[in-house]
Formats: sequence, C-alpha cells, structure tokens
Amino acid sequence: MIRLISVFLGMGLIVAVVAVYVSRTAELSRERDLRIETAADLAVIELDAIAGVVDAAAGFSAAPERAVAALTSQSLGGQSLGGEVCAVSSADTAGAEAVCASTDGEIVIGSALDAEPGFAAVLAALSAEDVPDRVVDGALVFRSVGPDVAVAVAVPIEQLALSAQFSTASGGQISIDVVEDGGPRTVTTVGDRREASRALSGAPGWVIVGSAPKAIELAPADRTGLALLFTQAVLLLLLCGITLVGDRRHLVERASLDPLTRLPNRGEFERRGRTLVETAVRGGEGVCLMLVDLDGFKSINDNHGHHAGDEILKVVGMRLRNAVRGYDLVARWGGDEFVIVLQGIDNEVFATSRAAGLAALVTEPLRSDDVAAPRLQVGVSVGIALLGAHGESLTELVEAADAAMYEAKRAGEPYRVAAYAGSRAVLDPA
Repeated sequence: MIRLISVFLGMGLIVAVVAVYVSRTAELSRERDLRIETAADLAVIELDAIAGVVDAAAGFSAAPERAVAALTSQSLGGQSLGGEVCAVSSADTAGAEAVCASTDGEIVIGSALDAEPGFAAVLAALSAEDVPDRVVDGALVFRSVGPDVAVAVAVPIEQLALSAQFSTASGGQISIDVVEDGGPRTVTTVGDRREASRALSGAPGWVIVGSAPKAIELAPADRTGLALLFTQAVLLLLLCGITLVGDRRHLVERASLDPLTRLPNRGEFERRGRTLVETAVRGGEGVCLMLVDLDGFKSINDNHGHHAGDEILKVVGMRLRNAVRGYDLVARWGGDEFVIVLQGIDNEVFATSRAAGLAALVTEPLRSDDVAAPRLQVGVSVGIALLGAHGESLTELVEAADAAMYEAKRAGEPYRVAAYAGSRAVLDPA
C-alpha cells in the first residue's frame, strides 16, 4: 500500500510540474505578446505625434530659424524629439541655406553643415520634391512644407526601441523596427521571433514592427522550484522501482532457493534438472545424477541442538557446491538429503570416482569454527544413476539413484550404482 501511494504521489508530482510549466509558459507568452503590441503602439503614438509637430512647425513658422527653435523645444513623454532637425525657406528648397539643429540643441547654418555628420538624410529630404524613402541611415524622416518654410526631422529608430523597452519594462528584449508594408498585422510568429505591426498615420505605407524572441524562459526561481519538484518525483518513483525489484528478487529467491543452504530447492532443481536432462538427451551427452543422504545427522540434532544441525547442512551444501563445476547442479532435496547433476559423465568409472571424492569431502570432520561444538562428523550414503543406463528422464534417474542410495545405506557403503533392467532401476549386484 505504501509503495502504491508513493507511485501515485510521484506521478502526481510529475503531472503537477508539467501542468505548472505549461501554464506558466503560456502566461509568459501572453505577457510577451502584450508587451510587443504595447511597444508597437507606443512607438506609433510617438511617431504620429512627431509628424504632427513637424506639420505644425512648418505651417506656423515664418522663418527657418523659428521652425528649428520650435521643434528643438518640443518633447514627447518627457523625452526630446531626438535626431536632427533642419528647415529652409519653402520658396527655394533646393538652393536655400539650411538651418539645422542636433539633439544637443546647437544651431548649425549654411556651410557649417559640411563639418557636421548625420544631417545627410534631413538635407536630402529637404531638397526632394517628395520623400519616397522614409528610412535613411537608420532613421525615420518626416518632411512637411508650409507657406514659408520646409521642415525635415530624422528620428533614430534606436530611440524608438529604447523608449518602447523603457515604457513596457521588457528588460531589453523587445526590438522596434520601421518597415515598408501594406498595413497592420496581428501578433504572428516569424522565424524564431514574435512580431506585432502597427501602421503609421503620419507616414503612410510604413509600419512599426515590435518583436521579441519566440522562446520563453522561466525565471530562475521558477525553474529551480520546478526542477526540485521533478527531481523529487523521479527519486520517489526510482525508490519505488528499486524496492519493487528487490521484493520481486526476494520472492524469486524464496520460491527457488533453500533459505538455509542458499542452494536451489526441490522445485527449482526439478525445473532446471529436467532442462539439463532433456538437453543432454537431444545432444547425446552423458548425465550423472547423485542423491546424497547424511548418516548420523539426527543424533547431532538430538545431542547438540538444531543450531549445530543447521550449521552442518550449510557446510555440507557449501562443500558440495564448491566441489563441482559451475555448470553442474547442486540442490537440497529435503531434510538431510542433497541431489547433484553432473554433466558429461556417461560411465560408472567416472561416476564412482566422483562419488568417492564427494563422500570423502562430506565426511571430513567439521572444524571448530564451523559449528558451536567442535569436531562434529557425519557419514554419507550416495546413490548413483546414469542417463541411458538407469533412466531416460529426470524422474527415472531420481528413482534409480534413490533406490541405490538406500541400498548403500543398508550395506554401510559410501556409494552404490543403480542398474537398469527392463523399465525400472535395480541395484547393481556388485
């Protein structure tokens, strides 16, 4: 139940993190689009106001000097017009002497203009009959011709971008540009940016474009919080997975291993042993099955306690496992009996030699550090059955070895080989 609750909690945290991330990024996207539209609107308002001021200065000024003075004294939103301002007599705009002023308010007249950079766009606008190209050298040029003077003002586009960023508190991410276009557009995605366009009434055919990166980044605090929650959810699920694997492994071990000797139990032996025998039959290979029974084990339990008996079973199981090859099978058959399947042995000479060695190994006295009571010793009776000679299946081999083991016990011998006659195993008369 605890694991199930932990899984639901972990999955819930992941869903919550994803939901918060999606919701927050959607909210930030809406805020970004609103800032883009606001920045474009502010730039349009500012530029249309400048166009109106330029028209007013041209219409009501009697001399170029007064028009320039009037324009340089104007401000919008607390900021000066910026850029360069020039005016000439409207009677002869092509050859008249220009009066200009820069952002610092210094008046420049006539030939002194050659030494002042930045006035080229304004002077070009004054000398033209119209202004077909409004954007010159990164500035938007406004021109108006009044009864007495012609006026031109160049507003740097950089100033518009800075004004928009300051007004929308966008952190410097919104950029402003002036492009020639057919009309306003809604907020759209262009490449890797989001854009909003607004038409200029003071400069027909031109629009203001506000743009910002399309990608949305959460604030560092939000990213850190979501990352911590996601990490906790993953760790919780990982912990559940580890415990589930551990429990599954424990269940498998309980189902397949003897808890005392850690050898395969009877059920696992029958499953694996059947596979070994069937494989050997198909491949024409030899198999030797030995059933090992401990003699005198009950007296050790009675005289020294079950703890000593358990230690003997563990030591005997370890000795048998260490005495065979890695691909051979040793299992606890039950009680004080063990069963062994040796692959590749197909004759009695090798089988009895291996049985004698195993019997000698099992009957060696246990060292004092093996059990609580020192120098304990058990006898052994081993029944031997060979594939083909004593049976064609695991069941027949076990029955033949069991009969041979009981005959060896009755005869007081360490081992006995079964013999095969007809359909059942009989004892070797030797």
